[in-house]
Amino acid sequence: MTRRPPNTILAALFQLTEDLNDNSAALFRLTEHPNDNSAALF
Repeated sequence: MTRRPPNTILAALFQLTEDLNDNSAALFRLTEHPNDNSAALF
């Protein structure tokens, strides 16, 4: 197995944190409109 260059690893970590921020932002958007979401579920 070949080792990744450190820059590639750092870039991957930053991408992960960006994805986490996107996910948490999506969760906050969900909690902003709980009535809309529960209505959409039914």
